[in-house]
Amino acid sequence: MVVGFFTLTFCQVEGAILPEVFSKKLPQQIPAMRLGRLAVSLGKQRQGMGHILLSSALRIVGRAEQIAGGVGLFVDAKDEDAASYYAQFGFVPLIGAPWTLFLPIQTIRKHNAEFH
Repeated sequence: MVVGFFTLTFCQVEGAILPEVFSKKLPQQIPAMRLGRLAVSLGKQRQGMGHILLSSALRIVGRAEQIAGGVGLFVDAKDEDAASYYAQFGFVPLIGAPWTLFLPIQTIRKHNAEFH
């Protein structure tokens, strides 16, 4: 039985899409990762599985960043509730795209240090 899953992909983004606090020292094209999907089976929702899966994804992103570089993790939330869920972990919405959120690598490193 599958309880939940996530997918990660490498991506390249335009530095201009990031909030200025993150982009002012970056080149035009920057490497990052994208959380393509995070899902928990209906019978296991609201039991902390999403948090466990997201924490696992952040550990992988942290390791990948050490090897390949990158500015952080992007996710496209499916709706306002999903965007609010990601925001509680420090994801910030992109300007003009409130359901596309970004988690800077500094926040990922902090999270990984706390839960290592």
